Amino acid sequence: MKLLSYLLVCTVLTMGSAHAGSNAGVVLAVHGNQGEPWYPPDPCEQIEVPEDCIDLIPSAIPDPLIDVYWYLILVVSPRGNATNFNMVTFGLGDYTPSETYIGYFGSCKPGALEAPTAGWPAPGTGTAVAWTPDCSYGQMVPVYYFGIYVYAAAGEIPLVDHPLNHAAVADCSEPATLDLIEGFGAMGYGGAPGWNPECPPWNPEYGACCFGSTCLLLHSSECLEGGGDWFGGSCEPNPCQPTPRKLTTWGGVKSIYQ
Repeated sequence: MKLLSYLLVCTVLTMGSAHAGSNAGVVLAVHGNQGEPWYPPDPCEQIEVPEDCIDLIPSAIPDPLIDVYWYLILVVSPRGNATNFNMVTFGLGDYTPSETYIGYFGSCKPGALEAPTAGWPAPGTGTAVAWTPDCSYGQMVPVYYFGIYVYAAAGEIPLVDHPLNHAAVADCSEPATLDLIEGFGAMGYGGAPGWNPECPPWNPEYGACCFGSTCLLLHSSECLEGGGDWFGGSCEPNPCQPTPRKLTTWGGVKSIYQ
């Protein structure tokens, strides 16, 4: 399984383009700890994620025990998407290392394989994280964390495209369909507010389509044009009874993967 994750990461980092899939319209947002003391720290479990994207807070208040600013990095999807993914790539933009030190960082997915560029998490570097064969669902999914020491003035550390290619997520189908990340947040420290991208819009047309007992995640127009029965929503639980569903995407059906 580690080999599969490695191959997926390498493939995505060398891809030149992407096709709209079940994760179309995703953004990469930030949510900071608001000063709760932890020991030992476990930000992926201890930072409470709000129910609505609009309530995410891209700044942080340092943990009073060890004086660290903690942040979650979340993949946020349009609420109507049939979200499913098991890989993400992104980078860090320009910031001043002499003012900060990123002392803690890592995946929020147990057992994930990470492939960072040299010097990560320095300015202009990037990382790719995969957790196949597991699959993540939901409209706001924590995928990574950072813990930052601050030595000087207020500032921000922006999330950006991966330096070797786009920032993207890959869905759980085989072959995977890649969707580009369409907006980025920034971690605010030392009193700086940071920022988050605009929350993705409602997208009600993507969901479950039945071809007999097989459930595919498609747009409603693609479903009906292909002779399927449109249900909407998710393929979990399978609406195409009585046999178990096969999770895939339109990209998987048409074998579009470059």
